Amino acid sequence: KQMNIRPRTVVLEKMDQSVPGLGLVREIVRWAFNEETNLNSPVFFDLEDKYIISVLSEIQEHEIKPMSLVYDDIRLIIENKKQGDFIIEKINSIKYTNLIDLGNQFNVSVKKISALTMSSDVFGDSGYNPNVVGAFLGSIGGEIAQPIIGENGVFVFRKDKNKEFK
Repeated sequence: KQMNIRPRTVVLEKMDQSVPGLGLVREIVRWAFNEETNLNSPVFFDLEDKYIISVLSEIQEHEIKPMSLVYDDIRLIIENKKQGDFIIEKINSIKYTNLIDLGNQFNVSVKKISALTMSSDVFGDSGYNPNVVGAFLGSIGGEIAQPIIGENGVFVFRKDKNKEFK
């Protein structure tokens, strides 16, 4: 209070690697999920460049979260799905014979991706898209695949060669 700093509420899950607003501080996540941690007891953390006072205020033992906590996430997923479906509808209505023609219709460039493996969850420079990686690896070489909605966009691809992946 003397420093005029307001407390922040943060929701953590067991496998989180970071704390929103603080970055990679797995130490705090481990503390929050330690069985010996007491509710409403402040704990001091010295994070080299920051000093944090944390208080564990609530533990939810069951896997189902209240609607108030997941409403925004669900809304975003539904909006992205609807937008993805709209883009797929537009793609399917366009006559194209190659990816460059299709890319020109949407004013995007075609990018080549290499060194993709079964253990990848990143699709080129498009970021985390494990479902797109799986669809790509399972696609038939030489054919343009059907559009697929990824984590951050709609993807249309063609695998140049049919290879066995390990």
